[in-house]
This record gives sequence, C-alpha cells and structure tokens, in this order.
Amino acid sequence: MPFPLTYPTLCCVLEFLDPARRIHINSRNAALQRIDASIPHRMDRIVIGEFCVYLNEIKIFNTRNNVIVFEKLETNEKIEKVVSLDQNAEIMRKLYNYYFGGRKNSILADNAFFTQQSTDIFFPPNLSLTINKLSIHWCDFRKILPYINPISFPLKSFGILNDKPVFLDHPVVQSAETVKIKLVSNSRTTKLPDVHLLRNKNISVDYFDCKIRDIIRMIRHWMTYGKEIGTKFILTYRGLSNHIVSGLLIEFEKFLCNSEGVDKQMFLHKPRFAIKLNSWSKIFVYEIDVKRNYGYAESQLALTKLRFHVFGSRKQIWRREVPLWNTEKYLNYYLGEGRSKIFVNKLSIRLSRITPPAGVQLTINELDNIWSNFRIILPNINPDSFPLKMFTAYFSDSINFDHPIVHSSKYLVLSMNGTLAGTLLLSLGRLPNKAVLFNPNSWEHYEIVNIIKYWIENRKTIGTKYLFLYGAYKYILDILNKVSEEFSEIKTNLQEVDERGISKLSGVTIPINSQSKIYVYGVKKPNHLVVEVVSATESELVFNTSGSQVCRREVPLGSAEKYLNYYLGGGRSKVSVNKFSIGSSRITPPAGVQLTINELDNRRSDFRKNLPIINPDSFPLKIFAAEFTDAIDFDHPIVHSSKNLVLSMNFYEFTDQALLSLARQFPTKDIQFDCNLWQHDLILNFIKTWIENRKTIGAKSSFLFSSYRCLPSTFNKLLQEFNNLQEVNERSISSFTIPINSQSKIHVYGVEELKRLVVEVVSATDSVYLLSVFNYFIQLSF
Repeated sequence: MPFPLTYPTLCCVLEFLDPARRIHINSRNAALQRIDASIPHRMDRIVIGEFCVYLNEIKIFNTRNNVIVFEKLETNEKIEKVVSLDQNAEIMRKLYNYYFGGRKNSILADNAFFTQQSTDIFFPPNLSLTINKLSIHWCDFRKILPYINPISFPLKSFGILNDKPVFLDHPVVQSAETVKIKLVSNSRTTKLPDVHLLRNKNISVDYFDCKIRDIIRMIRHWMTYGKEIGTKFILTYRGLSNHIVSGLLIEFEKFLCNSEGVDKQMFLHKPRFAIKLNSWSKIFVYEIDVKRNYGYAESQLALTKLRFHVFGSRKQIWRREVPLWNTEKYLNYYLGEGRSKIFVNKLSIRLSRITPPAGVQLTINELDNIWSNFRIILPNINPDSFPLKMFTAYFSDSINFDHPIVHSSKYLVLSMNGTLAGTLLLSLGRLPNKAVLFNPNSWEHYEIVNIIKYWIENRKTIGTKYLFLYGAYKYILDILNKVSEEFSEIKTNLQEVDERGISKLSGVTIPINSQSKIYVYGVKKPNHLVVEVVSATESELVFNTSGSQVCRREVPLGSAEKYLNYYLGGGRSKVSVNKFSIGSSRITPPAGVQLTINELDNRRSDFRKNLPIINPDSFPLKIFAAEFTDAIDFDHPIVHSSKNLVLSMNFYEFTDQALLSLARQFPTKDIQFDCNLWQHDLILNFIKTWIENRKTIGAKSSFLFSSYRCLPSTFNKLLQEFNNLQEVNERSISSFTIPINSQSKIHVYGVEELKRLVVEVVSATDSVYLLSVFNYFIQLSF
C-alpha cells in the first residue's frame, strides 16, 4: 500500500499540475477545494480578455449569447454551458472571481497576455500575477499594472500592440530586457517620437507605415550620445522599402561596408552600413529578412542587408543577381571593353558607389536619381543629353535644386515620404521647372496653400504646372474645398455641368496679377491635383497632356453634340490637345473650332472628314493610328508625313500581300503593328521583303504581342529560320542581325517591357551597342 501524500507534497503537486487537470480534480473533491485558494497556480501562459480566459491550453470564452464554451486547444474538444445572466460583463466578472478570486497566493505565469477591454472590467481585488513576460493588445497597460506582483519587475519581455501613442518613458517599458512594439495605424506623424531614447538592449518595433525620419533620428542620436555595446534594434515595416533604403543611402552612404559575421541571417550579397561611434564601438545597419505576411511585403531592418543586384528593367528578358563587389566586373563586361558610346532612354543609378567604366559616354533622355547622388555619374553622361527630358529624384535636404541639370530638365519628378519641412517647401517654390510631378504618400492642404501663396507673392511664370499624386480622388476634392475656403475672397470657381444640368465645383481660379492667374483642379485616372499658372486672358480649353480629363462620363449618342458645343464651343476658337481620337465619324466638333494636336487616333473613323478642324500647324503628326484595312488611304500626305505609324490589326482580316505592300511603301517610317495573334511566318516574309528590296537604313517596324510569353517563341523561330545568315550578338540572348548587303543589315530584337518584336535596318558598320534595345538601365535593387 503506497504511503499517503503529506500536505506539503500535495500542495507541491497541485501547484505544478496543469491547470486543466487541476480544475478537473478540484471540481470533484470538496477537501481540495478548501485548500485550493492557498496554493499558487503555475502555468506557461495566461490570457485575460474582455470575453475570454486562457489557462495554458484551456480556453474559456463567452459567446455573447449567454453560452460559456470550454475548449481544449490541443484536441479541439468543446463543452458548452448556458448561463442565465443577461450582461456579458457580469458573466466575465463571475469567471474572473471563480478562477482568480479569493486567492492568498499569486498566479505564477511565464507569459501574461491582456487583450482589448472596451468596458471597465473589475478584476478581483486580490488578483496578483507573478510573471516574466507581459503582452498588451489594444488596451492601456497602466491599468493592468496594479494586478502585477512588483517582484516581476524588471520584465524579461514587454510587448504592446496598439494604434495609440506608447508611453516610452514609463519605468516598466524602460526597465524591460526586451521591448516589442507594434503600431498598426497608417499615420503621417510618428507614434514613437522618443523611440531613440529607449535604454533597452533589445528593441523590436513593427510599423504599418515606417517613417524614415524616425530611423535617421535614432541613428543620429546614437552617433551623438553613444549606445551600450550589445544593443539591438529591429524595425519591421510593410510595403516597398524603397523610401527607407533611399533615405539611408542619402544620409549614410559613406558608411557602406562589406563586413561579415555580424548576424547569422546576414546575406553576403546585400549591402550594410558600419557607422563608427568611437574607437571601440560602431553601429551596424542591415536588412534581415524579406517575406510575405497577409498580402503585405514585410521587411526587417536591424541596427547593431540591404539587397543588391544588377538587372535590366523589371520586365526585361533576363535577370541576374550578383554580389555587390562583383557589380563593377559585370559593368565592365557589358559596358566596357573599348565601347565608348551607349544610347539609353532611361538611366537609373541606384548606388553612387557603382559607376560605368571610365571612358564610357551615356547618351540619355531620362535620369532616375532616387537613391543616389547624380553628380557622381555626370562625367559619364554625354553633354548632348542635356537638357534632359525627365529628371527623377528623392525630395530631401541632400538634393541640390540649384544645379543646372535639375533646373534645365523639361520634366521633374520628385518622390518623397512624409511632411515637407519649411526649407524644402521654399526650395520647392523656387524651382524654375515648368512641369513638376510629385509622388508622395499624401499632401496636406496647407502645403498646397503655401505653394500657391509663394507663387502669388513671387509672380510665378506662366506655363508652370505642378501635379500632386493622390491615392484616391476623394482626397483631391477635400483639398479643393479647403483651397477654395483659403482663397475665398479672391478666387472664382471653375464649373462643370453634369448630365442633369447641376453645377458642381471642379476647381478654382486664383488671380496673381493682371497678366496671370492660377488654375487649381483635380484629374482622375491617375488621381492627381493640378496647380498651374496660365495667362489672365486664357480662353482656350487645354486638355491634360496625359490623356486624363478633369471629368469623365458616358452620355447618349444623341446628346454628344450638345456636350461638344458646351465644352468646345461658346465662341472658343482654339483647342490644344495632345491626342485626338474620333470614335464615330457622325460626331464632329463645332464649326470654327481649330484643334492643335500631336497625335491622331483614327481607328473608328475616316480621318479625312476631320481634317478641316485640325490646325495645319499640327502637321507633321507625331503619331498617326489607324485600323489596317483597305479603306485607309496610305498614300495620303498626312499618313506619309507622320513620324510614327500605329496600325491595329485585331478586328479586320488582312492578307500577307497587303502587309508586304506596306513594307515596301514606307521607306524610313517607324511602324508599329498591333495584333493579338502573330504568326512567325508573317513576320518572316516581312523581313525577307526588306532583304529583297534592300530596305533603307533607318526603317523600323515593331510587332506588338498580346503577351510577353508569345514573344520568345516567335523570336526563337525567326532565329532558327535565319540560322545561316544571322550574326548572333554574344552579349545578348535576345537579338541578332541579318546582313542585307555591304552597307546595311537588319537588327531583330525583343522588348519585353512593351511585349514587342522590333525589326530595324542599321548600318553594316554600326558597332554601337544599343542599350535602348531593351530600354535598358542599371539598377541596384533593395
């Protein structure tokens, strides 16, 4: 017969017994129930919420319809009990008192977790938790502290999830060994203004929308005041990390390093920063991980890699990832080896440490400078490239807005994150560029108002136009209303009339002086706010050059002329529009109106009927688009003189002979054929016609595909067909040349970005490596 348990032994057994077993045993023994309150509860985890209690693997929760459910998480076993209480708060009060009330000793738990308390729940007054870790979700942790045994402090870990400011100066937060903070709201202002003052050695902050200024402020504080060796700060943020990386590169580019062994998770092909504090310590900054979490891209940045690879544009045919220190080797291979001239439409430099080989001259149209210092690359840019068509940069203190390259660019694109500082706002107002696009997270109305006030005070030049991108059109309407209120004494409304004849606000006009005024209006698709300076006598209706109008609506065909008269008539004689598309030949603009255009889309109409209303100054056109049918007059001077010809071939039958006839008809025209289903035989015959007729140098045709998947197969079939004639470019897997004669050859290549196959006649002696084949650019991606 076994010896009976002594009282101390029984107490020890009950204390370390799993809560589920202890509740089960005590409920069946009256003697144990009398001593249960004097024996501590010991468990790994306890969760106390507004409608639930977790004791290790036992979950007890109120379903809000007077049903209490007991669930064992391991086996999903459930027991339901109906209670007669009407108030949910009263039900939970009974639960708290039953499990936690009347105890003379505390509950010992490794991790205590408190969830949202939308109502004031009164815990038993003698509830005392002795814990190692504390997690708080959606409630004020200060209300929980009276129920925590003081001997629990300092905590091993303190975690909080909330959308409200966190009290970082509280002793509980400051003394914890590890602090984990998760902020879930998207805010323009930080909810951790003093995060850099935390003294904890292990800090983890999870941002929904990270602010680069928080990271920079923290690093600067560590650099100024020092930090204890061993301190580690991990920042988790969702979405694209481009603005984080660009900000770090701008601020700390000189601290880039190739150090290894700092962290086992560190990838060697990703860059990192080593910022020296003093002779015995330094700060390491590197990216730990990139993963997908609930549909968001999630990144972690540690302060105690940043990803690098060299590739063509994101939609190019090839892509390769290389270590940072090998990038110059690849650049020399593709750009060097005696090659002196490179033509590229867009050049993007993602890291100023990497530059093209010496002696290489890049002739470019656009320069993307978001993550780098563009002045370092200037020696490699052909002076003939200036002024640039487009200059893109990250809007910060480090960019020199007074540089001639910035001032002379036709279009200026500025990416930014966060609210503008006063000095940056003044720099923005002084920009002489007439076309500027801002791509921020959001703009406040007072920032737009300050820009307008600066323009009024300094009499901004006529023709200046700023575009501010927004995520939704409702924000633009809100800005318009606030701008209207701010300038209510001097502004007049731009009105538009809907189909019911009801007038509604679409923009405002603000006078500058007797010579000029400011238009402020919204544009949909993409959603952006336009602020531009026009002549005070402006009476023309100018359509947005991007093809997006101020308003868009569908109207019955019979009412179309009414709307045309409203928008284009009324005594208006001049209308300037980038692209003119006629969808029905029955509808024509009002008599007397002259359209000045760049492009004519004639896919659904006979363009000859509309020639009387087109200003002769529009010719030659930049683009003429039409359906490829017998009805189109390809001998017309308008067609012949157009710089580019776009032919749609999706809705009509066409013969090989018609296509080949067209190939002979235009000697040097740049023709784009748009067809969903191309057969390689048709393109093959097209090329053979060029060879037979010794096509003139400069001739160029593009075959547009419906999917990039169809392009490689067609390209490979052409490569096989001309296997005996072609000269394969060893540096590119996606182009080859076919000799015509001693003076010329045909260059065939694919452009995946636009899903098109290009056939072009070039000089036989042409040795220039055309990066524009792929609209190629160098990019270091993070």
